[in-house]
Amino acid sequence: MNLDNRVARGALIAALFLLPMVLQGFAEHGVCIADTCPLYIMMALGMNILVGYAGLPGLGYVAFYAAGAYLFALLASQHLPEHFVWIAAMFPAGLHTPWWATIPLAALMAGELRIFLGAPTLKLRVDYLFLVWNLFPTHYPTPAAPHQ
Repeated sequence: MNLDNRVARGALIAALFLLPMVLQGFAEHGVCIADTCPLYIMMALGMNILVGYAGLPGLGYVAFYAAGAYLFALLASQHLPEHFVWIAAMFPAGLHTPWWATIPLAALMAGELRIFLGAPTLKLRVDYLFLVWNLFPTHYPTPAAPHQ
């Protein structure tokens, strides 16, 4: 890869990174699309690596992605103390975690969950490994909707 290709790729990545910020001035719908598309791209790349290179058809990695996204949503929300009394007691003014601190925490938690659930399956082979990693997302606990 020559220098021109690297510069072009770097400029494209920088432009795509700045796109949601530029779209904020126009419409909220454009920001939603610009934020959601990279998420689907990351999920497609994960599936490509898992199925294409490793040869393991499974959707278990989606559950870990969801766990990290859920923690990010909890920590970045201004309504977190409303749903957790113990957090409201510890932070009376509210817990306002910045996004740059929340992303590494969410990634770390998803990685720890992967290690915690993946370590016991290291001895499994072929069919049993396939069953464990495909059944895990179906039994992943979903948060209950708040009562209204």
